[in-house]
Amino acid sequence: MPNLGLNPDADLKRAKLLAMALRIGSFGYFTQDILLNRITWSPETYAIWGLEPTRGRPTVNEIVKSFHPDDAEQLRLMEDDKSWVSKIIDFRILRPDGEVRYIRAHIEREFDNLGAHIFAYGILLDRTDTLRATTALEASELRFASLFETTGAGMVITGPRADIQYINKAFANLLGYEPSELLGRSMRFLSPPDTADATLEMVSAMRAGEGVRRDVEKPYQHRDGSMVWARLTINMHLRADGQEEFIGVIQDLTERHKAEERLRDSESLMNVAQTIGKIGHWVWHVGAGTTEWSEEMCRIVGYKPDDKIVRGHRMERHVHPDDVRSFRAMIDQIRDGQMGLSHEFRLIRVDSSTRYVIGRAMPMDDSRGGRRLIGTIQDITDAKAREDALRRESVKAEAANRAKTLFLANMSHELRTPLNAILGFAQLLTLGTRGALNTDQREYVSSIMRGGEHLLRLINDVLDLSRIDSGHLTLSIEPVNLLMLTNEVLQSFTQTAAARDITLSAISQGGAPETVNADRVRLIQVLTNLVSNAIKFNRTGGSVSIDISALNERHVRIAVTDTGHGIPRDRHAEVFQSFNRLGAESQGVEGTGIGLALSKRLVEEMNGTMGFDSEPHVLTTFWFDLPTVGVKSAPVLHAAQ
Repeated sequence: MPNLGLNPDADLKRAKLLAMALRIGSFGYFTQDILLNRITWSPETYAIWGLEPTRGRPTVNEIVKSFHPDDAEQLRLMEDDKSWVSKIIDFRILRPDGEVRYIRAHIEREFDNLGAHIFAYGILLDRTDTLRATTALEASELRFASLFETTGAGMVITGPRADIQYINKAFANLLGYEPSELLGRSMRFLSPPDTADATLEMVSAMRAGEGVRRDVEKPYQHRDGSMVWARLTINMHLRADGQEEFIGVIQDLTERHKAEERLRDSESLMNVAQTIGKIGHWVWHVGAGTTEWSEEMCRIVGYKPDDKIVRGHRMERHVHPDDVRSFRAMIDQIRDGQMGLSHEFRLIRVDSSTRYVIGRAMPMDDSRGGRRLIGTIQDITDAKAREDALRRESVKAEAANRAKTLFLANMSHELRTPLNAILGFAQLLTLGTRGALNTDQREYVSSIMRGGEHLLRLINDVLDLSRIDSGHLTLSIEPVNLLMLTNEVLQSFTQTAAARDITLSAISQGGAPETVNADRVRLIQVLTNLVSNAIKFNRTGGSVSIDISALNERHVRIAVTDTGHGIPRDRHAEVFQSFNRLGAESQGVEGTGIGLALSKRLVEEMNGTMGFDSEPHVLTTFWFDLPTVGVKSAPVLHAAQ
């Protein structure tokens, strides 16, 4: 070691201070006298190599052997290189216990006048602990950075003024940004103005010592202007320089918030629907003895709508005393596992009024809260009142209908008696039994006959309808030859049709049955009504045809078609209404407006169906289907084609 001073005491002190500095700084030093082949180490150098100073001076071979194998070659080349005087070099050594130490050496060399290397000395720094700490720090920073970026949650680090010092991609992307766009900006920039206070209050509470961790749910403003709901958790700590630093973790709650919004909307819609339908629901927690009621349930019983939970309260206390037993029986059945039971009973409301309700209930699977029963209550008081009123009106209508039928039957008989007398005397006058009639008299008697016969047909039709309504119409169902009956009906209208130049025809399609099961008299009555209408409402020179065809194996169709003016589409629904002539009364066409209604009823009494098709100003077809011979069951109904 070079001389540190002329004063031995001062030199000693300086030596002690130097030794202390070397120990504190993990430094050691060495000297090497090449000519004497002697190496001198400071005590700190021995400590760096893991050796005791008492073992004696190290030899060159011992030092070379301590070099790490991967570094030995570069150290040998450095030693052989005569071109340098001062050099700093990093290398590793292996301690006797096998531990690797990282060394930085600052070496100075001296040469004689001939350039021979004669002396070397240097400072040795053990960098192992520093390197390990640096490596550990770098690894920690890498792990932190990896965690910061790969975690699913958004993370941000801010300074005391909420300035963003670090923000990960998850947080930035959640709000539509890249991290570089937000560095240095304030977190207030990302919060709607009316939500900043919530974060400030949280930070103030942490600064006041009320915990170093807080969280809050709040919206953030997305780049596109939309709101992103999230939970922000903040941890506050002090950095080494004493500055506050806040680490925030954000969890996206947007979908949950939307789901909650949908749930609230669904609950609101359910409440509205329950109010409209007057249906409330309840949930009875059997073990806890509590009952939850919906708003409408409260309204039905008479409580305020916000009384949704009534502890220790059961529906039974509001059940009418006369209905309690049946109500209890239903509840017992539900508790025994029977599903979907319903029961009509009466409720006594809070205001003592009585309401009629239908209760439905069923058990639910046991939950963590214990066994539950769920049910609904529908207020049917108004519906029941309407039902009772309708029932009373129905009874009145049935009584009135019976009275009408009886009246019509009686009146028809009462009217036919004098009418038959009138027609009889008119016939006698026509026969001239009391002397010949002049021209005017014959015309008068003819008018009496026509009017009387028309009135008699009307009376007979009304009487037939009343018999059908009362169920007293008697039919004689038997096989009837269709073609013969059709020709018979057409023959009776020959003169009437010829007067207006209308052609009559009957066509039996190939394969059509010859006979049907029907009442012959009533079948003639139906065909007569249809053909009569087809002639009356036809045009001069038109045609009327009766087509007979097989509808299927069990039914035959008889269709009467005319080429008249047709029926307006807006009046199709009125065609089979009694006494509705569809405006024909204003056209001077004779009729009663009861023929079609009676014909349809007669066909139905014979197990048939009737309908029509009409194309205005082109043609109209009235058809009816009857069962063929051998078919006794009622026919399948067929829509108008």
